[in-house]
Amino acid sequence: MKETRNAADSVLAHSEDEGEWEDGPEQIESRPSGTQVISARLPTVLAEHLLAEASNRGIRPSELVRQAVEVYMRSAVGRVASVPSGPLPTMSDLLGITDVVVMGTIGNPRSYVSEDQRDVYTDYPINNAVFIYQKQPTATQTPGTLPGVTVTQLGGTVTVNGTKFTQKEPALLPLQSGTQGLFLLQRIGTKYQITRVYYGAFRIVDGVLLPLMARKDFLPEYRNMTVSAAVTSIRAILQNHTNSPQR
Repeated sequence: MKETRNAADSVLAHSEDEGEWEDGPEQIESRPSGTQVISARLPTVLAEHLLAEASNRGIRPSELVRQAVEVYMRSAVGRVASVPSGPLPTMSDLLGITDVVVMGTIGNPRSYVSEDQRDVYTDYPINNAVFIYQKQPTATQTPGTLPGVTVTQLGGTVTVNGTKFTQKEPALLPLQSGTQGLFLLQRIGTKYQITRVYYGAFRIVDGVLLPLMARKDFLPEYRNMTVSAAVTSIRAILQNHTNSPQR
């Protein structure tokens, strides 16, 4: 204690000495802590639900809010989905960029967040697949079995950190498991996505074709066309593309 008191006395004794203090103020660097506080007003009912849910999970309300915002932002809900307007593609336009045309029964879906964390996609295996066209035919890994294909659609429902999120695409509603369909597919990476996102999906009901794209003026000539007539038309268009010098 005596040594400490002596050190303090020494500092005080020399506190007025020349050169003991700087002439100007010393700049203190302010570093961000890595978090920011953002306040928001919530309706009473929503606030009560938030507090109850946080209590059920055993976490702070602020942590629940952070998780919910993170899921919201990572899933690109800032992009407002809508039905495309303007000129619609023709069947010839679509087939010109299509890698696979297949018919079959839609299997059970599996949804997931894209690698860039910006969208939700859903994979649907096609059971009893019948290939009408393959730009590059693929061999099966098991000899004697028919090749399969999985249709990838933009949109779906996922659960992240216990919070469920649904990405809706009004231009093309989710495919229905157990129903039959005809699909035009583009190979993008390792996935076969519906051609031009919304335009390559058709439902088969009682032997006729129904375009699933939301706009009723899309391919009216194929609406309620028999499947056999539609397949004949598609093959004829593909043959024209094959024979075309531009192809």
